[in-house]
Amino acid sequence: MHAEKNLKKIFQYEYLVNAKYLKDILQENKISAIIDYENKSLFVEDNDFNKAILIVNEENINESKTIDQENFMEEYDEWNRNSLNPGHYLGGHIPFFYKTRSNHLKFAIITLISLIIQIVLFFIATNIDLWNILFLIITIIIGINFTVSWINYKSEKRKAQEF
Repeated sequence: MHAEKNLKKIFQYEYLVNAKYLKDILQENKISAIIDYENKSLFVEDNDFNKAILIVNEENINESKTIDQENFMEEYDEWNRNSLNPGHYLGGHIPFFYKTRSNHLKFAIITLISLIIQIVLFFIATNIDLWNILFLIITIIIGINFTVSWINYKSEKRKAQEF
């Protein structure tokens, strides 16, 4: 590969998606990049190397935080297969969406901010129609749902710590 053109390795990747992302970013900046699939490397021409290294460092790719790309749909697939199986989730398996309930307070706060913005816009707008009222009601329901879910999560966590 190195004999064909004067290429320099700019990035050693763990996940192909990161190399393709960087290649697209480099091409947007008019820098030709080549992915070596066998060696998991990204190459650029020698005369573009300095500019390309600045762009790659600016992107700050951290592959340790990348999701497991082979099994990222595993829990969703399990839920699809067993959501109607009445005994499956009694044996210690829990649906994937219950594992994220600790984040529901953040979602409730974001929904509250969205609700405040909607209410302000509701009073500023000169034409009030059914859609504005409907979105307000939906936002209120979603915010209440996230808040109740987070409160239940905290109370369940407290009860588990008492035992």
